[in-house]
Amino acid sequence: MAKKIQDNETKQTLKALLSLIDEPAPSVYQQIFDSILSMGAAVIPFLRTEIDNTFSPLLRCRLEELIQKIRFEGICNAIQRWKASENHDLIQFMKILARFHNPEMNHAIVENKLLAIKKDIWLELSQNLTSLESIRLVNHILFNIRKLKPETTNNIKPENFYLDQFLVSKQIYPMVFGAFYLGICQRLTLPVFFVNLPDNFLIAYTNLSLTVSEQHTADPLFYINPLMEGVAFNKAQIEHFLAQNDIEAKPQYFAPCNNLHVAIKLLQEAVRLYQSKGELMKTENIEAMIEILKS
Repeated sequence: MAKKIQDNETKQTLKALLSLIDEPAPSVYQQIFDSILSMGAAVIPFLRTEIDNTFSPLLRCRLEELIQKIRFEGICNAIQRWKASENHDLIQFMKILARFHNPEMNHAIVENKLLAIKKDIWLELSQNLTSLESIRLVNHILFNIRKLKPETTNNIKPENFYLDQFLVSKQIYPMVFGAFYLGICQRLTLPVFFVNLPDNFLIAYTNLSLTVSEQHTADPLFYINPLMEGVAFNKAQIEHFLAQNDIEAKPQYFAPCNNLHVAIKLLQEAVRLYQSKGELMKTENIEAMIEILKS
């Protein structure tokens, strides 16, 4: 949540800058724009008030552009922090991404819904369960009890790409559902990782007794397809899929990847989605997010 502007000096500076927002000279206006932008999200309520109090199309356009730019910079900064974090929590990344579509998203409501889903599974998990039984339990809660599932229609709306909408509609873009499934399992400390198999979203279940670094290099116990109600299968079945599709069986198609790979793939999929809808600005913004993760 954005901090409020507290000191009077900053408020007076902002007030003075806003009084110049109709500056006709482009170079001067850019300086005013940048000065307001540097104040961050705390100025957004003041910009909204200005929008409500003006009838000038030019002023409204400039103020709205400022709000959009401030919000986008906030998302980019959050992605930078996520990239620098130790565990790369996928659910947290999906919450950041949801702000791109819904800046007014209620974080507390979203987090409470996520905690409720996690609690449903956690209450049933036991050390007495085998790895496969643990995944069957996850599947039962998500698919049968919670009725969550990936979107199956071809004409997917952009809003169905985002976590907050998914928690209401219970349907989401297939790849995003895979990331959600993986993220929930990881929040439950199950030893699962993304596997970068072409045209699929697979999850590797590794040996819990190994260290995290060892889990990334050891052969998985089995694989999971969250887009097919969490069905489990083995390496031989992946090899069969590759052979059927004339794809070379490269080692990376079987090995666990880190969550940074997942985040980049999600954003790349979002680029394709917005390109198909002809939304150039949003496409460019998401491409900028990809560059942050790749840099």
